[in-house]
Amino acid sequence: MTPDDRCNFEANSLFAAITQIGINGTEPFLDGEFCGGQCHIFKVSFKNEPSVAIRVPLYMNAGSPDAKIEALRAELRNLETLKAKGFRWAPRCRGCNLTFDNPVKHPFVVLTWIEGWRLSWGKDFPPQPMRDKVLSQMASIQLSLLECTLESGICHA
Repeated sequence: MTPDDRCNFEANSLFAAITQIGINGTEPFLDGEFCGGQCHIFKVSFKNEPSVAIRVPLYMNAGSPDAKIEALRAELRNLETLKAKGFRWAPRCRGCNLTFDNPVKHPFVVLTWIEGWRLSWGKDFPPQPMRDKVLSQMASIQLSLLECTLESGICHA
């Protein structure tokens, strides 16, 4: 995170930001934070509604604010393509604000939260037969992704 991002980002305003885009769950609370390579992800849960993931590109080295916004637009287009193709493992977009003019002072995307846990992999973990099950599931997801995004007769190098 650059010093500018640290100064401009307002994490305590997440609830106001998602309310502005129409996500009005009952009694929201911060249920987790995850640092990725480009984005900080906040899990927001509600009393009676499904949780959401708020992706904020705090670490994206895009060169300019406009480049960050365009990168998020490209991600949203990809998610819409996956949805249209029936790829069931991709999160769905619940809303977004692609400007810096919002309560968190940074563009963000709100996605459906997909329950699970971080995959840990080592010499002896996960143990067999769970290791084979995880590899099989990952292969199945990859194959489904290839099948639903493959354009017949077109080769992309």
